[in-house]
Amino acid sequence: MNNKTLTITGSILIVLVISIIGFFVFSANKKPAATTNTQVVVPENRTNSELMRAIVASHPELSVNGKAVFLIDTVKKPKSGWYIVTIYNTDDPQKLNAARVLLHDYSRGLELVLGPGTSFSAEQTQAFSVPSSVAEELNK
Repeated sequence: MNNKTLTITGSILIVLVISIIGFFVFSANKKPAATTNTQVVVPENRTNSELMRAIVASHPELSVNGKAVFLIDTVKKPKSGWYIVTIYNTDDPQKLNAARVLLHDYSRGLELVLGPGTSFSAEQTQAFSVPSSVAEELNK
């Protein structure tokens, strides 16, 4: 090999080595991107209209032309994010056939977990990971 070839080859190798070393040095010193808080904050208290919309979304048969055919009697919140809602039909003002529904605020929004019904077995509540304090209140 002649001197010209050795000089060119040497220069290329030096540039490659410096590039590789630079890549590793800069990538090791790179600070990780700031993490964002991905926790979804749910409202502390839901309104009756929000609760009604969630119930109708899960049970469209409880509405006629988009209007609910039930009213809310009581709302209990035994634990943060959990709502026990007692409902009755609009044509039952004495509330003789009241029923309960269990709603939960998940990260994706308010959803109906159980109901409508009058009692819920341990198997039902456990299947949906309902906290025991909420299940007890649900069946009172």
